[in-house]
Amino acid sequence: NDLGLPEGGKIPHHQSHQAGRDVDLLFYMLDSRGRSIRSIARRFNAEGLATPVPAAASKRVHFDGQRNWYLMKSLVLNDEAHLQRVFVAERLRKLMLDWAIEAGEPAWMIERAGEVMCQPGVPHDDHFHVRLFCTAEDYRQGCRDSWPIYPWRRTELSRFGILDAVTAPHPQRRRKRRARARRRPEIGRVWCP
Repeated sequence: NDLGLPEGGKIPHHQSHQAGRDVDLLFYMLDSRGRSIRSIARRFNAEGLATPVPAAASKRVHFDGQRNWYLMKSLVLNDEAHLQRVFVAERLRKLMLDWAIEAGEPAWMIERAGEVMCQPGVPHDDHFHVRLFCTAEDYRQGCRDSWPIYPWRRTELSRFGILDAVTAPHPQRRRKRRARARRRPEIGRVWCP
């Protein structure tokens, strides 16, 4: 889905995607028979059903909890990905974590993925928004991470010798996001700072 411009800068319809650290990924989907189908931007409800599109109202599209979980798992496990956040609607985050628990995934993996995935003020129910931390080379070029900084990231930054080079979020922005999250009933207990 959306990335950013080769040299950075604002792109239409986004407040982020300006520095090469944000990417939108469409969800894995299944048809009514459980077969994989080509991903398109479709909004999903808490049961994992896509909201109907008038031209295809008879076609049921399902959120593929298994493959979407494996995507999240691979991002979380890949140290070279420098994964900071995955913005996704709370109801879909719950579907993936429930699938992982039922599949017997390790508790530490579920916990880490659960920490990384969160819902921002505007629910992401038609795609994942993946945000990456700065690389060591990015730091040398002036890039600075924002919060949250997880324990595993602190260890990595300590190895780089740059733990103190973290940018804190603006307190006013954080309060506004929190207030907006409280007003929206679809936002679960995990909201993005």
